[in-house]
Amino acid sequence: MRIRLVVVCAVICCCFVSLVCAADVAALKAKAESGDVKAQVALAQAYEKGEGVAQNDELAAKWFRAAADQGDAQAQNELGILYRRGIGVPQDKGQAFEWYARSAAQGYGPGRFNLATCYYNGDGVGISDVLAYSWFRLAAASGSKEAAEAVARMEAELSASKLEEAKLTLAEMLSVGQQVHRDLTFALSVTREVADRGNPDAQFRVGRMYAEGIGTEQNAAAALRYLTAAGTPTALNYMADMYLEGRGVTREPKKTVELLEKAAVFSPEPRLRIARMYWNGEGVPQDYKKAMKQYELAGFAGKATAFYQCSIAYRDGLGVKKNDGTACMFLVLAANRGSKEALGVLQQECPGEKLETAKKKALQYMGEHYERLRVARRPPWER
Repeated sequence: MRIRLVVVCAVICCCFVSLVCAADVAALKAKAESGDVKAQVALAQAYEKGEGVAQNDELAAKWFRAAADQGDAQAQNELGILYRRGIGVPQDKGQAFEWYARSAAQGYGPGRFNLATCYYNGDGVGISDVLAYSWFRLAAASGSKEAAEAVARMEAELSASKLEEAKLTLAEMLSVGQQVHRDLTFALSVTREVADRGNPDAQFRVGRMYAEGIGTEQNAAAALRYLTAAGTPTALNYMADMYLEGRGVTREPKKTVELLEKAAVFSPEPRLRIARMYWNGEGVPQDYKKAMKQYELAGFAGKATAFYQCSIAYRDGLGVKKNDGTACMFLVLAANRGSKEALGVLQQECPGEKLETAKKKALQYMGEHYERLRVARRPPWER
């Protein structure tokens, strides 16, 4: 059963040290009226508790607001509590949420906790377990025992997938500095919690952070361990770049090609990369024949640019025997896949009967290679 959480109020209020006991009330009022934030907070506390002045909730709210408007995180949180309870101001949970959010954004622990309870209970905002968990974690990091207990409770309540979503959301907030001070070390720690449970997306993020020294010292071995575990096309492409450029590892173009071959099972883009490497001699010996093989496979998988490149190879005799008719055929195939460039060249270089012959050859070619085309277009899990 979901237990409603309450805002932190009594504990916070008791821990404030009133300045009124040690200062003349008139002098304190003068400072507060001149814009002194500490004096405004102290005067608000005095009116709230009736210390040195007659207890007055409306004046307490007035002076908390004065300090809150100047950006004081403690006052913003206290004003949120007053709105939440309807003390000295009309009860307004939406306003309470807004003031908690301002306080929390400055890293104030009680403000973080109270914002989390808003998301958890749906007070002034829609219920969001993901954001509630994120803010409880942040409040716990600020030293809140109550927040640490709430974190433990939510980790027992949430499903594994929802908890992973919450942790990755928190990590993203910390990485970009969204409503919180940017903390890449904390972001890495939270992401690693998810990665170590086998989440491929988190494994890629951790691997990249280790590779680039984000939130930690660069560690190529750790990066490769997490990226290999991820095994996603993005991770495979990232490792391919590491080996191609020698980033933290020995430069191995052969390893780059192997990794791109694995990634090509999921997408034709890596095949285009391999083809360009061989075509241009980028990190590997220039080899038009090998490039053509990759371009053709990428074309079967639906890449118009790949078939267009095949037409250039046959036109110029690069890696294959020069053949204008076959060049036109590949232009037809590329144009049929949406290449405007191929369509323009086709109209110029393959007019009249030449074009009709190219169309027939294209149909024959696709028929002969139907099985390769069918496999290339099937999703990876069906191959």
